[in-house]
Amino acid sequence: MLFLCCQRETMKRPLTLILLVVLLFSVSSEQRFESRFTWATLISVYAFLLILISGEDFGGPYILYLLLGAPHGATYAMSGIVGLLLATYSVVPKRIGLMPLAGSITGHSLMIWSLFLFFSGERLAYNMPTFSQVLPLISFIAFALCAVGVLTLFFVRLYGLYSRFRRRYPSLNSCAKGAPAS
Repeated sequence: MLFLCCQRETMKRPLTLILLVVLLFSVSSEQRFESRFTWATLISVYAFLLILISGEDFGGPYILYLLLGAPHGATYAMSGIVGLLLATYSVVPKRIGLMPLAGSITGHSLMIWSLFLFFSGERLAYNMPTFSQVLPLISFIAFALCAVGVLTLFFVRLYGLYSRFRRRYPSLNSCAKGAPAS
């Protein structure tokens, strides 16, 4: 298909171009959203794992700190790992409704809580150079942008479900406004 698209003769034929556009957009909007949400969640999880932490003597990706803190039962490690598992499990195919969305949002909330606990639990500010160096700061910003993207997709999906509900049950809309039900 890509080979067809790149040939000059194909680009001159309007019918072929229309066919290509129809094939590209033949996926329903529901499937496109689910695909977008899945990829946004997975990219966000990877960005969380690869956040660079810079310490005075030792630094590395955040996954290393999670794995080092888990055997000791560190709260930041437990909440980060549970958040990762929830966010990753929420993108398993064949799950419908609000459960994948709720799992992903809960997972992202736990991941952010893990970072908060990690940096606020230090009395000696051992890992604070993370916020003054460029590369760790870029990795933080990348995770923050990914998390905001997932949150935006969550609200878009929630609004779509609400709109569909209002169209499907118009009699409930009139009851909510104070009109008598008929």
